[in-house]
Amino acid sequence: FGVTIGVVLYSNARLRQRSGGQLSFLAAFANSALILFFFAVWDLLILDWLIFVTIRPDFIVIPGTEGLAGYKHYFFHFKVGFLSLTQWVSVIGGGLVLAGLSMIRLGRTMNSQGENFKVRPLDTRREL
Repeated sequence: FGVTIGVVLYSNARLRQRSGGQLSFLAAFANSALILFFFAVWDLLILDWLIFVTIRPDFIVIPGTEGLAGYKHYFFHFKVGFLSLTQWVSVIGGGLVLAGLSMIRLGRTMNSQGENFKVRPLDTRREL
């Protein structure tokens, strides 16, 4: 989980660097969502289809269910795992959250005139 977040934040930082220090929220969202989508494709192809369905190590098989046809059902993993609403909400929602974190983490955002501004911490001193 931490690797996924780190990869997205690092990629958005590199995207900002390569675009001359400017990064819009839309670009950060598109980059974040695409990276999360590629993680979902990797999960389907490598983890589900290659390891779980094709290779099928012994520790994956539940005792008493050896030889059942469900272990060779590729379309089930595609339909239930990849095409599920939860998967797409995670990609889009995660893209939005990580794009927002990228804007905060990178320290700058743009106002409507295109000028950089930073969020200042609250002043905790009170004048009496």
